[in-house]
Amino acid sequence: MSTPRRRLIRPNVLTLLANESRRRRVQNLRVKLDRTRMAVERWRRRLKRAFRTIVRHERTTVRLERQLAKLEEA
Repeated sequence: MSTPRRRLIRPNVLTLLANESRRRRVQNLRVKLDRTRMAVERWRRRLKRAFRTIVRHERTTVRLERQLAKLEEA
């Protein structure tokens, strides 16, 4: 045998386990990210609706105050 034998390089069991745990962790983080994005969108819609309602009530209040001031002057 003039050439040295080649050593078989097999993947390390710890490396495989680490890759599997990393893949699982990435998958779990993606699920959490999706849930969080959906929750933010839900709250954004509620906030937009609430903000528009407040603006509408403020306009009504200002209008009523103007009408009262006008009636009290006369």
